[in-house]
Amino acid sequence: MLFLYKRNQIVKTKEIYHASPHPKLQTRTSCTKTRGVALHLTTQKVNGSTSIRRQVSESTPGYESWQQSQTQEIVDLLHDCAKNRSIRDTEAVHGYILKCSVPEEDLLVLMNHVAYSYSKCSDYSAAKLVFDNLPQRNTFSWTVMIAGSMDNGFLSDGIEYFSKMKEDGILPDAFAYSAIIQLCIGTECVDGGKAVHAQIVKRGFACHTFVSTSLLNMYAKLGEIDDSCRVFDNMKEHSEVSWAALISGLTANDFYHEAFNSFLTMKKEGFTPNTFTVTSVLKAVGMLGDVGKGKQVHKYVSESGSWNDYEVWVSTNGPKC
Repeated sequence: MLFLYKRNQIVKTKEIYHASPHPKLQTRTSCTKTRGVALHLTTQKVNGSTSIRRQVSESTPGYESWQQSQTQEIVDLLHDCAKNRSIRDTEAVHGYILKCSVPEEDLLVLMNHVAYSYSKCSDYSAAKLVFDNLPQRNTFSWTVMIAGSMDNGFLSDGIEYFSKMKEDGILPDAFAYSAIIQLCIGTECVDGGKAVHAQIVKRGFACHTFVSTSLLNMYAKLGEIDDSCRVFDNMKEHSEVSWAALISGLTANDFYHEAFNSFLTMKKEGFTPNTFTVTSVLKAVGMLGDVGKGKQVHKYVSESGSWNDYEVWVSTNGPKC
């Protein structure tokens, strides 16, 4: 338990703290003081896991209520909460923010990330409540809810958020478009995806590699493999991820020869296939029943050391061509 000292009164408040026996703790403390009370958030990291402790003590008059550096610290803390899927820690940080005199522009940033963390912790209703109570919203606010509705299975909400976003005159950025594309995949809406694609081209976001990668992935998953390949061919730059999406899409749509040839071209152009790519092309080769092609992929896997990965090991040591 913690004790809150205020106006010579002692009030008990619940401490949210996850103790760890690990001897090497990395500790970071963020502190602010407001209305005569000093609030401390102490975070401890062990092997990437974050724990949070709130401490409250009496402050001294005249202390500045908020420092600019604290905003980024709290954002980083909320990212840790989201990564660890810790709803309790998210609630702790949320409560801490509400007790502080945060400038309006910083408060929007923080509450956006609070909603994001709640969503990643699968507490969609809490994320929605935070969003609904925002006095103002920006592109990131809407993106969090569009992506959150998709992640938590509320697809109709995502469509509604996208519509309201446009009604409010807020235009999507590259990250928002990527979230909207995922929504099109989830709703299996080809026409909606094509409409979003047209908007992306019109607003110049097609030059963003990860946006175009999202598009080609969408078309492949919706069975529009010709459109998927067209998006890939029109990309100014490719990446390992875009190659992986292309090869996976070709394999999923039964274009096994094309998937294998794309794998060879990818290597020829100097890109390194990741585990996901290798697994996809192995599936394509297996469906072809081509021993020669299987040996080529197996040779690459052996030389690159990818055979250490269990998933690839299973693929290469499973049913033979």
